[in-house]
Amino acid sequence: MYKILSLDYGSKFTGLAITNNIDKMIYGLCTLNTNKLFVFIKKYVFLEKIKIIIIGYPKFLNNQDMKIENDIKIFINKFLYHYPKIIIKRIDERYTSKISKYAFYDFIKKKKKRKTKKYIIHQMSAIMLLQSYLYLNKSI
Repeated sequence: MYKILSLDYGSKFTGLAITNNIDKMIYGLCTLNTNKLFVFIKKYVFLEKIKIIIIGYPKFLNNQDMKIENDIKIFINKFLYHYPKIIIKRIDERYTSKISKYAFYDFIKKKKKRKTKKYIIHQMSAIMLLQSYLYLNKSI
């Protein structure tokens, strides 16, 4: 069996989520500084049997790409150069960050806790991307 890794790529932080290899349960993995992402994934790919990586495709409502898309394309090209056997899939990520923020803020009522746990929003977005992918591909 293999695992699927999901990335909510951001300019400062990137959220990661992963499936287990038995029943495709989804887990929030971590949130990293985006500039440390490649080093982390490089190590992680060796530790886990990652076959597919899902990366959000950020678009505006009018279907135009957001500015961050250029950075994502650079990351994907660099990654595929080093790991050509791993499949990269893109999925529309419109509203995932907003939905994650609302869910998080609804869950955490106190503002002090919000500031210290805000990095969880990125993981929640990565989880939502992975859920969408598995649902669309009927892998659940």
